[in-house]
Amino acid sequence: MAKVETFIDSSRHQGTCFAAANWTRIGRTAGRGRFTPPGTKVPRKHIFVRPLCRHWRPQLGLSGLRPRPPLQPAQGLALHEWAEHEFGAAPLGDVRLTRRLVRSVRVQSSKPMVSRFIDHPPDSPLTVENLLATHRRAGCCWCRTARI
Repeated sequence: MAKVETFIDSSRHQGTCFAAANWTRIGRTAGRGRFTPPGTKVPRKHIFVRPLCRHWRPQLGLSGLRPRPPLQPAQGLALHEWAEHEFGAAPLGDVRLTRRLVRSVRVQSSKPMVSRFIDHPPDSPLTVENLLATHRRAGCCWCRTARI
């Protein structure tokens, strides 16, 4: 059965709301960051998982998207790769908008605390649903590769 996972910073939160929503706490991370220099400690995180229901694709809005093959462990995690994997196929009506979205995600994820705004006309295909469509698909791809 497919599962989804999340990580909760244990120095700030206990994950009570996840436990209340029937997520299962399966342990804690080792306290080393994926992109930090060797030997650098980062806060340990609680790991919570939750099984997906049998018909999870339509519930996540993925019924019309073609699934991608699963990535290998740690593949596609570098910032320049991640943004392309997550948002590179967003159906925004113009390939230039999709490229701009990928660039914007790269910039925003390099400095996540900086506020930015996307300006577009009201009838544009640049909608939250279209922005998140490939992000949802990528999340499902990650779920298929998880070995829990």
